[in-house]
Amino acid sequence: MIVFGCFLQLPRDRLEILGLLGLLQDIGKLKLDLDLLDKTANLTSDELERVKSHVAYSVEMLRGTPGLPPDLPGLAALHHERQDGSGYPKGLKGPQIGMIGAIARIVDTFDALTMPRAYAPRVAPANALNAIYKGRGTLFHAALVEQFIQCISI
Repeated sequence: MIVFGCFLQLPRDRLEILGLLGLLQDIGKLKLDLDLLDKTANLTSDELERVKSHVAYSVEMLRGTPGLPPDLPGLAALHHERQDGSGYPKGLKGPQIGMIGAIARIVDTFDALTMPRAYAPRVAPANALNAIYKGRGTLFHAALVEQFIQCISI
């Protein structure tokens, strides 16, 4: 996230937020059972809702941690929101997500696709970029997707 923020020439304070966000936005997964996170079969609707609850847990944990920037918990709640409103936890759309949330969404997806996961094989970075590109404007902020591709391809 910091590399992408540097590419976008964001100010230092935003780079620091992006760095913390990249490290901590999924900290709420610590409150979920490993069996659930490592499940290889399709999740039931109840299990999916429990996995989605990691966002609220992250916000709660970050709010309760002294010394963190005050806007970090709210930003951590945005990395699963989608431009078309089909994301979670609030179903926010476009500008409601903001630049930092849109960056977190793109980078989190790229990371998830290119890293080993229990429930799906990892994909090559080029294929991950292609998947993100196909979702531009609906799942991801279109202009930031274009910038991310330029950043990563460098």
